[in-house]
Amino acid sequence: MIAQERPDADIVLILVKDPVYGGGGGQFATASINLLSREVADHEIGHSFGSLADEYEDPFPEFVQVERANANALTNRETLRWKS
Repeated sequence: MIAQERPDADIVLILVKDPVYGGGGGQFATASINLLSREVADHEIGHSFGSLADEYEDPFPEFVQVERANANALTNRETLRWKS
């Protein structure tokens, strides 16, 4: 539906009318209206538009390590695709 309404749009960002800090990426990037969520919006657009993944040295329990253009499930620096 959004693609039909806005065929020239590169990305959709949905702002959620909630003051709680946060957001999410996926088919659509989302961010709350929290004053600090501008950075969240940029981050989530990276997931939605660029298919970028998060990398954590010490991931939280729910985190699933994935292979993406910018993320590597391997932890040995010598085996990273972009080690150079």
